[in-house]
Amino acid sequence: MAIKDAVLPEFDQEMAVTRTLLERVPSGRGDWKPHAKSMSLGELAMHIAEVPSWLVVTFAGSEFDTNPPGGPPYRTPAFAGTSALISVFDANVTAGREALSRATDEQFIQ
Repeated sequence: MAIKDAVLPEFDQEMAVTRTLLERVPSGRGDWKPHAKSMSLGELAMHIAEVPSWLVVTFAGSEFDTNPPGGPPYRTPAFAGTSALISVFDANVTAGREALSRATDEQFIQ
């Protein structure tokens, strides 16, 4: 069995649970912080929505640098409400799942 065949069902389950969580982020509370040093709820939610897209970058290259030398640092998109959050998440899950489904065992082992 290919590694991706073992990983894909778990990916699907985790993404379904994560989507359920993100659907519950209230649009009007994106700026809420439990502490002054904390990320806001909207920032954290968008960060979580972006994570599946990292599969594309991970399988496309040999390294993943969010602050590459000589290049712009990665910036999480701004929170623009729950519906936009879900749209970003769904697009990233689709792209991430596609990258995962194309991955070879050699890419997993590298």
